[in-house]
Amino acid sequence: MGVFVIKKIILFLLGFTPLLLGYVMNSWMMENLDKVLPLKLIGFLFLAFWLLIGLVSNKLETSLVQSFVIAHLPALLMLLLIMYQEWIVDAFWSNLFGLAPQFYFIPLMNLSASVIGILGISTKGIWFACLLALLYMVAAYYIGNYIRRFLD
Repeated sequence: MGVFVIKKIILFLLGFTPLLLGYVMNSWMMENLDKVLPLKLIGFLFLAFWLLIGLVSNKLETSLVQSFVIAHLPALLMLLLIMYQEWIVDAFWSNLFGLAPQFYFIPLMNLSASVIGILGISTKGIWFACLLALLYMVAAYYIGNYIRRFLD
């Protein structure tokens, strides 16, 4: 495998960091039911982290479009799994394919729910909150990539 392929694989794997963070957050919340996490702070810190991913992504992939697609492909797949389960199956599976998409968006769910509440939007299920979370990620990544290109 060439260096370019390895860099793309690294960028793709970085796209799964929300899943790891969401899993850790879920585990902590299940073990500490009497404690509350600073969910909005976690959301903002995660967006700052995602901005940094966008900032360093041009070292992994020079094309902005390819970098963008590779880094957000896991998020898009997770969103599609959530939409399929909510719209087609009308229930979440109790296996990895049902839980992983929910864990993926946990870090940004509080920020998404706040915006939905402020706008007064009523939706059935969590798909819209997950879509907003994906849009937050896209914006943070783009800003990070834009800053890097501006600085270079």
